[in-house]
Amino acid sequence: MKKRFAVLLVFALIFSLLVACGGGKESSNSGEGGGTDTSSSSTGSGGSGTGTADSGSSGGDGGKTVELTYWDGTWAEEITPELVKEFEAQNPGIKIKVEYFPWDGMYDKFLVALRNDNGPDIINMAVDWTVPFAAMGKLQNITPFIEQYGVDMNDFYEGPLKTVTYNGQYYALPYRSEANALYYNKKIFADAGLDPEQPPATWDELIEFSKQIKEKTGIAGFGQSGSEFGNFTAQLYYLIYSNGGSVLNEDYTKSALTSPEAVEAAQIFVDMYRKHKISPDSTMENNNTVNRNLFASEKVAMFISGNYDVAAVREANPDLDFGTALQPALAERKPILGGWNAGVTNTAKDAEAAFKFVNFLASPEISPRYSLTFSSRKSAAGHEKYKAPEFQPFLESLNYAQAMPPIPQWTQIKQIVYNHMQSAMIGDRTVEQALQDASKEIDALLAGN
Repeated sequence: MKKRFAVLLVFALIFSLLVACGGGKESSNSGEGGGTDTSSSSTGSGGSGTGTADSGSSGGDGGKTVELTYWDGTWAEEITPELVKEFEAQNPGIKIKVEYFPWDGMYDKFLVALRNDNGPDIINMAVDWTVPFAAMGKLQNITPFIEQYGVDMNDFYEGPLKTVTYNGQYYALPYRSEANALYYNKKIFADAGLDPEQPPATWDELIEFSKQIKEKTGIAGFGQSGSEFGNFTAQLYYLIYSNGGSVLNEDYTKSALTSPEAVEAAQIFVDMYRKHKISPDSTMENNNTVNRNLFASEKVAMFISGNYDVAAVREANPDLDFGTALQPALAERKPILGGWNAGVTNTAKDAEAAFKFVNFLASPEISPRYSLTFSSRKSAAGHEKYKAPEFQPFLESLNYAQAMPPIPQWTQIKQIVYNHMQSAMIGDRTVEQALQDASKEIDALLAGN
């Protein structure tokens, strides 16, 4: 009996020592990348946020603090720290360490880190990356947490929800949704003899207006993206879809790029650069950021982008007289849905604590503040931030916005199309041949070959 009592006493002592040592922070699995740590012990005034934990809850058991790493974009460096403080005030048991990454090379860095299970606990993802990451097994299924915390999924727009759904389950929450619109320089329009209050409504008008601008002023009419596969395919796909075509067939098993509608739209895209010469000579090196800078410096008269570039253009050239309008269409308006989702990785130290932060970012109260474009929540549509006149075409575009196929191979398909269409852009192959070759590669990819 004495021996048994002694053993129990030893266990009790060991347990008390473990409890005494367990109050510190857990080490952060930050993965690769040299981000900035915005973790803060501040408990400033807390915001609301649908579905977040009560202020007395914590990420760990027994009151232990858990530190989670969040990978974010550099464009949010002035926004995220304050939101982190609010979240931590509501959730004293959870600390968020943020690392920031620029857009250039972001996807490749995230992909490599996730493949090696060396990523963060929480990750910010472009809509096109979410399903591929989920299919790789690198995101956690958050459907049980959504049900546990009673998140109103009907409050999210339908398109964004498609970008976070894989095999009928949710692997992230949308917080930012967007569709592009047209920016145009009113002064250049007037100098070219065009009505500065009448932007082009059709793609034929865009080409004709651009020709007139080039002839009358010597300025390139349109900022076309010839570089960076995401920017390139966004413009190309818009033309294809607005011409009644598609990239894939209805069940996403084969390419649809050899259809007459797709070939015709792709030919228009190439002709803008090669035949009509309405875009700058540097088009093959230009991505959307370059086009925005050219527009701000009045070296191109029009370009297409999201509403996030309104502030950037104004900052670069406060005196610029410009307007915004719906994207000109071919047969019909079908802008491509863009945006960002936040998810919990497969290596997260505390999945429930990580979900609380994701749910906080995607809430109707926080998402308008966090997003540089528009919230993914219907109930946030009336937010004061969205009432400026120049934002209205972007809001209207969301009514037409189309989510791209939610399949794991989508990013690879964009890269394939970009690779083959580059040869058509420089004149090495016809558009039809480039799309035929791209289709063969896409079909093989979808067939698992």
